[in-house]
Amino acid sequence: MYSCTIKRKNYSKRIINNIEKALPTTMETVMKHAKEIALKNKRGSKDENSILFELNVTNFGIEGKLYTNFDYAMFLEYGTGTEAELPHIGHTETFLKSGFKYWFLPKSIADEKGKEFAPQRLINIEGELFYIMFATKPYPFMRPTAFELEDSAVKIFASAMAKELR
Repeated sequence: MYSCTIKRKNYSKRIINNIEKALPTTMETVMKHAKEIALKNKRGSKDENSILFELNVTNFGIEGKLYTNFDYAMFLEYGTGTEAELPHIGHTETFLKSGFKYWFLPKSIADEKGKEFAPQRLINIEGELFYIMFATKPYPFMRPTAFELEDSAVKIFASAMAKELR
């Protein structure tokens, strides 16, 4: 997640009113840019609905929040199994015995979530179908987006604000 907060100071009312009117549009420009960067950095589907942003106007200014809503984002960002950068959340017997190298995902759960994997990964265990899942190295996309925005967000904001105030 990336958060950006713009605070305002007490200047003349006319200037403040113009800036306040321009803030939502200006911040939306910054957040659209942030979304483009995140989608560019994301591996796999570039579905625009997988990276979202919100704008929240407060008494102090406006805040933009960039986030993702897909359930496997953490695994894409930080990796899985032996490749994971974070502590393991899986505790199945298979996962532990394999040394965090593989585990089984019930096909019924994958189907519920609309996920499909190669049919070669399907195995039958006592009449139930499972996908065999393997450790995956991290493919971060939100963290690089945040780092890139540290350098560019203020410039984009200033440029968009200047356009709005003309």
